[in-house]
Amino acid sequence: MRKLDACTAPEALQVQTFDGVDLADIAGGPMGVYGVRKADGSPVRFDPASRQWNPIPTTGLPAGGLNRIAPGKDLVWGLRADKTVVRFDGTAWKADPQGFKGLSLACGGDGTLYVVGGDNTLWQSPQAGIWQPLNVQADDVAATGSKLWYYRQGKTYERSGTGWQDRTSGPVHRMHAAVDGSLWEMLLKTPDSTLGLVLEPGAARWAPSANAFLKSVDNPAAVVSAVSGDYWVLKLDGTLLRYLATARETPVPFDFQPKADSPYASRIDVWYDEAGIRSIQVVFPGQTVRCGDTGGSGVLRQASYTFGGADKLISVDAWSGTAARGSLAGLRLTMTSGVANFGIAETTTAAPDLIEDAGGASAICGVFGSTIKSGSRTYVDSLGFHVRGGNVSQTVLDHLNDNRRHYSQAVWANADELTLRRILANYSYTPAGSSGTPILLGTVLDPKPIAATGNYLGFRWNFSSEQEREAWTNARKATATAYGNPVTSTVAIATKGVFAEAVLGRANSAEKIDLTRFWNWKDSPIQITPADIAPVSTASRAQNLDTKVAPLGASEARFTPLVAMPDPAGLQTAQAIATANLFRDMSGINTVTQVLTKGIEAAGERGQEALKTATEHLQKMQQIAADAAAKAGASAATGGTSNLSALGGMMNQNSKDGADKK
Repeated sequence: MRKLDACTAPEALQVQTFDGVDLADIAGGPMGVYGVRKADGSPVRFDPASRQWNPIPTTGLPAGGLNRIAPGKDLVWGLRADKTVVRFDGTAWKADPQGFKGLSLACGGDGTLYVVGGDNTLWQSPQAGIWQPLNVQADDVAATGSKLWYYRQGKTYERSGTGWQDRTSGPVHRMHAAVDGSLWEMLLKTPDSTLGLVLEPGAARWAPSANAFLKSVDNPAAVVSAVSGDYWVLKLDGTLLRYLATARETPVPFDFQPKADSPYASRIDVWYDEAGIRSIQVVFPGQTVRCGDTGGSGVLRQASYTFGGADKLISVDAWSGTAARGSLAGLRLTMTSGVANFGIAETTTAAPDLIEDAGGASAICGVFGSTIKSGSRTYVDSLGFHVRGGNVSQTVLDHLNDNRRHYSQAVWANADELTLRRILANYSYTPAGSSGTPILLGTVLDPKPIAATGNYLGFRWNFSSEQEREAWTNARKATATAYGNPVTSTVAIATKGVFAEAVLGRANSAEKIDLTRFWNWKDSPIQITPADIAPVSTASRAQNLDTKVAPLGASEARFTPLVAMPDPAGLQTAQAIATANLFRDMSGINTVTQVLTKGIEAAGERGQEALKTATEHLQKMQQIAADAAAKAGASAATGGTSNLSALGGMMNQNSKDGADKK
């Protein structure tokens, strides 16, 4: 039995941006952080669990929506586009019964609403709903807890008892009070630029924020703090930034050790919402374990998977979410009997943040990990499983884990095409700039891998058309700048040398080798040792006797040859007359012809011999050069150099011989 490493989700970044969320107003209070969309004036609320801005009902709001918003203790207040004061009770927006209108508003922690009226008079409305003037003229107002501030014509005033204390400042664009009692003002440097200053509790002067992030933001329109301690910065252009000032909550660990009588899991249930996985329950024979909870707000969904008999876990995939600054949002268990998907793993096409191989088929026998709080909700922060690997020893498991990259590459490189095609069928991608249906990778990738590098497996890509291939190739030419400009640099590397610095025999300035000069003494070493003495023979000296009968000599037994009879005398006379050639040619033409013929034949034979000698010489020189090249190559492969020198000398000698022949 061993522990499969917990699937831990990464922590979110400290600064969060919101693309596409442009706000005209933002405010924070005990109920959370609220805003007004710049495009249509619809109210929105930030959900810390999902880290998203969610719309709230607009029932009762006319066209144009709101232009200002102020969350209070139990109600959310706002100013409509026609400046009428409205409130939201959780279901609908209702206008003030008296039709009160204002220019600005703020709500204190005790629920008291403060409104700058149309004539710049500052009013307050307690819970009874009766408007009371505060007998001061104001351009803007801010409130938190028991503190109240207002701004009027270049000066800021703070309520002190029944009077007001002067907090002189410059021209103010907007002012907001923080939950810790601080006052933020956005001073106008120019009509299009602002500077954020803060008046800390008990401080006598305005100063830039000590927070490096808040100090670095250009042209802030509003700075709002939440009950959780986070800061929100709304810029003049409507873009929004969130600074997470508080640290991530400490996860609560859990560990359900396997029991001897519970060899494997029989069922798993998972509860989750739009932000992440809230709870996991695993059923073992005679034992049920549970982590997380199903309480708090949010719509929950449940998914279950029943394990087959002796089902084995092959791998675990995990996706991180937005809840609690990065908890688990998706979980996929690949079993020998099938695949179980939970959370966003059911629908997402994004690659998992963590993939853990179970190290071979292993039975789930326990659960461990941690949970984390996010407001009123609890989410699963990390998750791991106790697994049994059969009769495999821990030494083997440790070896496989220590070298899992090597074995994983070997497995992927030797996987059959059918298995890889099934795996690729679960993934898809959307080409850049396309809004069409995602394309399945199994249709564009050759399922046979061609490379394995680190944790990556390489496949051949099949382009859908020749135009797509050309576009991809052109975007990656050396002159293309779609992926950045190429960077060139000059690097000095070691060479064989230049003139006057060349190594002898290894550069163009080295001398030529002449065959008439003997320089490589290894080719003819001096014999400084005597010849070896033949070993003593221990063979038998016995000789075989020849018992054959000796033959007779040539003079001892032979037949006398027969003697030829003499020719008749008449026949000799007739033969002499026939061969005497009494009428021969006296000019000698026959002799001359014979002499010329023999001279021509002798000249042809000598020419042929000369040509044959030259051809044989050329063939021998070519054979010597070829043999020397072969020996030189073999010598170079084994580190030798003598054959290279001999080859050079032969080449030079061959050149000289060719010149001499000419």
